[in-house]
Amino acid sequence: MFNLKGFAFTSLFALQQSASAVRDVVYILCFGLNPLGETLIELRDIYARFDIENLMKDGDEPYPRVDGKNELKSKGMEIEFRNVFFKYPGTSKMVLEDISFKIKPGQMVVIVGANGSGKSSTFKLFNRIYDPTEGEVLVDGLPLSSYKLKDVRRAMAILRQDHTPYPLSLRMNIALGSPDNENPSEEELIKALQAGGADRFIEKLPKKLDTVLDPVQLSWLNLNGESNDVLKKMVADKEKVTDVSGGESQRLAAARTFMRLGGSGIRLLAADEPTSALDPEGEYELFSRLKEQRGGKTVIFITHRFGHLTKYADMILVLKDGRLVESGNHTELLAKGGEYRRLHDVQARAFISLDDSASSEMTDSKSTSKLD
Repeated sequence: MFNLKGFAFTSLFALQQSASAVRDVVYILCFGLNPLGETLIELRDIYARFDIENLMKDGDEPYPRVDGKNELKSKGMEIEFRNVFFKYPGTSKMVLEDISFKIKPGQMVVIVGANGSGKSSTFKLFNRIYDPTEGEVLVDGLPLSSYKLKDVRRAMAILRQDHTPYPLSLRMNIALGSPDNENPSEEELIKALQAGGADRFIEKLPKKLDTVLDPVQLSWLNLNGESNDVLKKMVADKEKVTDVSGGESQRLAAARTFMRLGGSGIRLLAADEPTSALDPEGEYELFSRLKEQRGGKTVIFITHRFGHLTKYADMILVLKDGRLVESGNHTELLAKGGEYRRLHDVQARAFISLDDSASSEMTDSKSTSKLD
């Protein structure tokens, strides 16, 4: 039996602490080595990525080209597809087949077609997310692959359908649209927000531009059963997720694009279904402001909706099943009576049906009120 006589309390406390320390070490050895091993493997994989060779080779030619023979006579970018075939890596089906067209500098072009026609795949080729499987994409007369990739992308303002905000404040999310402008003014930010139509809903947020929509979890709270409401509230406020609708998210993306358009050197504005989550009024306003920002730039819109854009386009490219089946302006394509006319009439009938339905409801409502 252990005799505590003459055993100091401090020694007993030290013994208890030592026993706890040994217990913790044993626990870590038994249960902590597996997560440690997994963490080391993940770290190894991160560093291994630096050794992965980029399959998309960078070019040597600076963009835009400025020399005695190729002076910048236009503020827009010329884009040409020559017999382009494309299939996604790891697949066997061609999503684009023998596509050829030429977009002149400063033109406004709209690419239309039913779902699955190849619109977005075309979009991914001219900003070199992918390279063609066969054929060539040319920019200002040279193969796109011959240019320094960062130079070409710096000359583009791209507005995509999908938009995932960064885990930063909305102020920083918008400012990232113009990376060369390290310290944008409040006036520049507000102007971009208004152009994108995002100013109204941001104004309703408690923290406004300082709101972080989806913050990264950086804390772990363990009070061991004790209550600390102030600390809990502090952590909850820091990591609170702010929900926004699809339309609001697209307005944020548009505001970032307008921020980019406010910078220098942009020669191409391209938008892929940027208004899919907006109502007709919001769509009209956004397209109107984007058209106002042309300023000699080449503009390419991809859309499945007609009306706000196609009537004003210099050229419309009509895709069907991965092929370019028609090209021309709105009047010419309607007169042809082909795929464009078919798509146009389908949408027109839908609007006529809605109008007839609304008129019928109003008539029924009036009849009912007379009977009453």
